Amino acid sequence: MMAFWHALTRNLGWKVLAVLLAILLWVAVEGEPELVTVQTVPVYYRNVEPALALVASPPATVRLELRGPSDVLGRENLTNVALLLTWRASPSPASRFSPSRAVM
Repeated sequence: MMAFWHALTRNLGWKVLAVLLAILLWVAVEGEPELVTVQTVPVYYRNVEPALALVASPPATVRLELRGPSDVLGRENLTNVALLLTWRASPSPASRFSPSRAVM
C-alpha cells in the first residue's frame, strides 16, 4: 500500500500540471457547443431558362436545419437567410432536379 501511495504522490506537481494542460487543451478543442436550429427560409430561383419549366408549383419557403456555433446562429444573423437555387441547362428536357442533403 505504501508503494502505491508513493507512486501516486511522486512528481505530484508535474502530474497536476499535466492534468491542467489536458483540461485547457480539451476546452480549446471543444470550444463553443454546436447549436442546432430549424429555420423557415424563402426560396429564390436564379437563371431559370425560358425553355425550362418549374412543374407542380415550386415551394415559396423551405425548412432548413442549421448547425453551428451559437454566435453564428443568433437571431440577428438568421434574419436574411434564404435558399438560392441557380439553374443551368439540363442535359435532357425530361431530367429532374432532386435536392440532396448538402453541407453549407
